[in-house]
Amino acid sequence: MKSHTGREQLKGWLELLVLAILKKEPTCGYRLRQTAIDQSNHLFAPVFGRIYPLLAELEKASLLKSRMEPGGRRGQKIYSITPRGEERLTQLTVNWKLFSRSMDRIVSR
Repeated sequence: MKSHTGREQLKGWLELLVLAILKKEPTCGYRLRQTAIDQSNHLFAPVFGRIYPLLAELEKASLLKSRMEPGGRRGQKIYSITPRGEERLTQLTVNWKLFSRSMDRIVSR
């Protein structure tokens, strides 16, 4: 049986991961991905094809805001969490903790 780690486990929780990272520090999509990889000991490596559409969606929903900074050929878009995004992060964190505790009870028995 094939092991489903990383990408499969991240489905449905990418929004939580993105908001949690951005609450700590505003950053660009590339560094956001690298932070996820580094802080998960390489377990989570979200693909750019999922990160950037999600960042755009969260910005459209006013959960994030962005600004352009000089860098590279076109500059870098730096994302930061908004107060509304922090509220959403709180909701997602509560859901994650409930899910995690419930799974732990099942798996630990």
